[in-house]
Order: sequence, then C-alpha cells, then structure tokens
Amino acid sequence: MKDALSFALALGAVLSAEQAQTPPPKPRTLTEPQIREIVGRVRAGRNLTPRSRPYDSSLMADDRPYEVLAAGQPTGIVELPVEWILDDFPYFWMDRASTVRPTMTPDEVYSIWKAEFDGAYQEGTTFILTMHPHVSGHRARIAMLDRLVTYMKSRPGVWFATHDAIARYVREQAGLGGND
Repeated sequence: MKDALSFALALGAVLSAEQAQTPPPKPRTLTEPQIREIVGRVRAGRNLTPRSRPYDSSLMADDRPYEVLAAGQPTGIVELPVEWILDDFPYFWMDRASTVRPTMTPDEVYSIWKAEFDGAYQEGTTFILTMHPHVSGHRARIAMLDRLVTYMKSRPGVWFATHDAIARYVREQAGLGGND
C-alpha cells in the first residue's frame, strides 16, 4: 500500500489563498471498523505515530484533513482522506481477463474531477487525486489530466503539494505536536 500511495500521482492540496487561513476541522470520531483498522496497524508493529508517520491517507471519513482518533483519543496523526470519486481506478480500469471495461471517457471523468475541484476550491480544502500509472498512463487520459492541471493552475491561490507538506500545514494550523 505504501508503494501504491507513493507511486500514485497525488496532486495534493488545493487551497485558495484566502481560505487557507481557515482552521482545519476539529478531530472527528472514526467508525468502529476504522478504529479497529488503525489499532490493527499499531498492533502489527507499524509505527503509526506523528513522528514516524505524520499522516495517513487511507480513510474516507471526510472531504477535509482531520486528526485521526483511536478509541476516542487523539493520535496526532493527520488523515488526508481519499475518495473513490477522485480515484482513476473505478473509471478507467480494464480487466483483460474478463468483460469488465472502462465505463467513462476521459472527457466524462474530466467533468467530474473539475466539478470536484471547483467544490474543494470554493470550500478552501483539499483535492487529492489518486492515480495509477497503469490505469491513467495512456495518451488520452494523460491529455485529460494535463487539461485538468492547466485549469487548476488558472485559479488564483492554488497550492500543489505533497502529502507530507499538507500534513505539516494542517499540523501547524491545528497546533498538533510531533511535527519534526
């Protein structure tokens, strides 16, 4: 999973300059299955601490970054939530061994992602695309992504950043420790 997240093209945070000063949301309580997943990571010896891993990007509890809570307790870990609507896989994956084929054209996906970006921009929050080279690394899809990035760059105050930079920004704004 780590390699997939590192390898995925994550366009990172998109914040309007004026709205970037808005404090991040208060910590949110996770569902029981999400808590079990995090506790399982910790028990498995994964160093899920702010120092060793200042962020996670595998949960979907909100559209905005938030602090992960485990058993109702703050962990200091910033969650950079992903969403299936911003993942290339459901739109473009083709299973060559079956009849599963992509159901949308790059133009249709562009319309969805542009609308999602516009909503994130208006709210002053993150827009994180998850992209896989073997899924989106094709001419028409790359051209669509180039068009989307060009559109995003045309908006004032947009910030393209890594997950780490976003997490550090959120930590600083929220006054969370372990940001070294």
